[in-house]
Amino acid sequence: MTTAGSSGRTRCTSARSSAATPRRYPPPIANSTAIEADLSLARGRVLHARFLSERQEDPRELALFERAAELFQRLGDVRGESEAAFWVGCFHQVVRGDSDLALPFFERSYQLA
Repeated sequence: MTTAGSSGRTRCTSARSSAATPRRYPPPIANSTAIEADLSLARGRVLHARFLSERQEDPRELALFERAAELFQRLGDVRGESEAAFWVGCFHQVVRGDSDLALPFFERSYQLA
């Protein structure tokens, strides 16, 4: 469509106004499992840091690391699974003081790395 402006010149305008143009949003979250795995690992690390500061065990810490390991394994994300296994080992060694129980998790993490 062509219209005359106040200066007398003509200009091209769209037949549809910009208000009528539908907005484009980013595509929906492609993989919520990967996001949950990353968040579980991050939340577990926050709880571990809190343990180091307060020396009080939070039962959610181990559950978060184990959930992250499970999700990363399901996704086939070897790097993530390795990191989660490392943190499960850290939990057993540092929080519970059980190096014998921690060792298989450290070995698994090393094998995956």
